[in-house]
Amino acid sequence: MQNGHTKSEGNVYLRYRKEAAEEQKDLFSREGAAKRLGISTESLRDYERGVTKTVPADVVLNMSILYKAPELRNHYCRNVCPIGEKYTPQIDTEKLEIDRLTLKLLNEFRKISSVKETLVEIVADGVITDDEQPDLRRVLETLDAISVHTQELRVWVEKHIEIKDD
Repeated sequence: MQNGHTKSEGNVYLRYRKEAAEEQKDLFSREGAAKRLGISTESLRDYERGVTKTVPADVVLNMSILYKAPELRNHYCRNVCPIGEKYTPQIDTEKLEIDRLTLKLLNEFRKISSVKETLVEIVADGVITDDEQPDLRRVLETLDAISVHTQELRVWVEKHIEIKDD
């Protein structure tokens, strides 16, 4: 312990369990959380202390559902999965507000018509020339931005609204 803080206090799995425990009292204890997750208390302790470096993906998925923390999936993909580290965008879950998310997404949607036209011009002849590559890069950047904002919106909805399946 340094400065009165334990190593596990900054652990993302512990943090989200503690946040979820505010509404689900049985999650205050590792025993209660482990039981609901279908894992041993010792495993959960090791995940929360960082002893186990790679938490199994199915456990992270179950935690994200039980803790109502879809951010855990993004964290796992960005920080644990070697493929996700390269291809999963970072979602800033601390600043997610529905109005800002919607405006950012709608702003990117405004660009779709010109992006579509540019893409058609680039690929119409079946050849992507060197001078077309910067335009293609801009098309991909716009599509990536739409993807990021869509994922942010999904995380916000999953975090704040319980959508019932029909």
